[in-house]
Amino acid sequence: MTQSRPTFASQYLQIEPWPDELVEKLGYDARSDYVEQYWLGILGPSTVWLIRRLVSGFDDQPDGYTIDLDETATILGLRNNGGKNSPFMRAITRTCQFGLARQQDTSTLAVRRKLPPVTQSQLRKLPQRTQDEHHRHTEERLRKGPNPQYDRAVNVAAGLITTGDTLEATRQQLETWQFDRHTATSAALEAWNQRHHPNRPEPVAQPRR
Repeated sequence: MTQSRPTFASQYLQIEPWPDELVEKLGYDARSDYVEQYWLGILGPSTVWLIRRLVSGFDDQPDGYTIDLDETATILGLRNNGGKNSPFMRAITRTCQFGLARQQDTSTLAVRRKLPPVTQSQLRKLPQRTQDEHHRHTEERLRKGPNPQYDRAVNVAAGLITTGDTLEATRQQLETWQFDRHTATSAALEAWNQRHHPNRPEPVAQPRR
């Protein structure tokens, strides 16, 4: 069951991991600087603190654990009175709305172990300076030798191009799958050149920013 506004049968909630191979390879720990710098302005502080605490619980209990909703709300400094409109329940709702958690049933919440990279549309909601920092962050990752995220993007792009997608359609699809714009553009170009210009040492075009 996936709901944007979850409801629970009691104050005790089972927290389980949400397996997602792609996000776990490409994503960021909820307690990372990346989340603080880029997800914070999108999710808000209450939701970031909540997802950090839920992910931290997997450190000691990787298969899942139970929380007391009232107790957890108090620890985070949030009120849990007022039902679904309480600050604490709104924070849980936002984790589901942004695809970081999903309600399995009335007593279970599945939570991602890692947060995906912010999408281009999400990034545009942040200040220009933050957008520029994100682009530099992405470029730095690409320069640091082996990069699982970039390698994965190239492999996915190659598959799309092989089935007949254009260069632009491939780039757009990569963004849909939550690769940031620079990675999507660079990976699409590399995969395109590997297929159509295999003997060319350099890309035929430069990635757009």
